[in-house]
Amino acid sequence: MNKERDTYMYHQLKAPKGEVFNHSEVPFLERKGWVDTPAKFGKGIRGKWYNFIIFCRTTLKQFWLDHWKWIITTAIAIATLCFSLILMKK
Repeated sequence: MNKERDTYMYHQLKAPKGEVFNHSEVPFLERKGWVDTPAKFGKGIRGKWYNFIIFCRTTLKQFWLDHWKWIITTAIAIATLCFSLILMKK
């Protein structure tokens, strides 16, 4: 068996569908969080928190992309209301 063949490696953020690397690069990539199969995503000590953070980040990003106009308009309206209430008290 040839040890110098190309190897597919997967990374949860950088390459969830996999990338081809030289076999000599594999040990370095494994230290950086790359795995040889997507089934290993989230394994290890930080697995649950890592998956939770990824889920929150993608969910919030999608929410922002879908509703950014509404969010900005609401923030401006609340700031204007607070500013007017401060001025009315003086």
